[in-house]
Amino acid sequence: MSDHAFPTHADVRKWQAQLEQLVTEESAMKARHAEEEARIKNKRTRLNKLIEAAAAFMDAMNDESPVEVDEKPVAVNLPEVEKPQVPSKSEIARPATRRAGNQTWTATIHRVIQDEGRGLTYQELKEGLLKTHLGETLQRTDKAFYGGIAKLESRQMIIKHNGRLFSPSGYKRFMDDVAAGRVEDTPYVAASNSWQVSPNEEAVTRLLSRHPKGLTTSEIVESLLNDPPPDLAVTKNRNSLYNLLARERERGNLVKEGDTYSLPLPETESSGSDEEAAA
Repeated sequence: MSDHAFPTHADVRKWQAQLEQLVTEESAMKARHAEEEARIKNKRTRLNKLIEAAAAFMDAMNDESPVEVDEKPVAVNLPEVEKPQVPSKSEIARPATRRAGNQTWTATIHRVIQDEGRGLTYQELKEGLLKTHLGETLQRTDKAFYGGIAKLESRQMIIKHNGRLFSPSGYKRFMDDVAAGRVEDTPYVAASNSWQVSPNEEAVTRLLSRHPKGLTTSEIVESLLNDPPPDLAVTKNRNSLYNLLARERERGNLVKEGDTYSLPLPETESSGSDEEAAA
């Protein structure tokens, strides 16, 4: 302000110029802030996608260890303009870790069986999984489906009984109902037209899913003849089983090394690609 007590036109023009300068600086500051915020948001999105893809790949590789996210805060000098709410580490990293673990085949199969609260046939379990994020993958291949069941059974997280799959608590309730006479404990036998493959093919796949290193021809045949799955009408003809193994090998559904048959690796394991960004 000039030396006299009252403002002059010159004072007003000077103040207006200062105000315009401040407005310009504020606009530039907001633009820089918006660019920085967009950069951070894009980086977070990329990291979340990498975490999910890595989790899916490790699931396909039969490794269900949670994805550890090594996230360190990065100091960013932002202008002092309405600071955005920055999510904490637990809000960013931990949900991604939990989600990755919950998307595995074993976790999803276990959850479907637990949620039903009753024994599920293999076909009913498949139908339940088709409604999950694994549905598209399951329509392409069911190798990981049987592998997941075998893992859960070996860990005693599910119980097989008379052609159905139970959670431990569901199995206990079922047996209590059987003891009380409320239900009958009868083996489930799948109708021949309820499977996309024959009962014999289904039985071989289930058996080999429990033996990743494979079984010899005689081990497979003897197991299916002497201890067939109760829900599958497996043939009693030894030659039919021999022919089935040879036919499945020709189709690429089985791998044979010497006299040992095994299931082929899922596509993602053999190619090293991220299977399921769907599974």
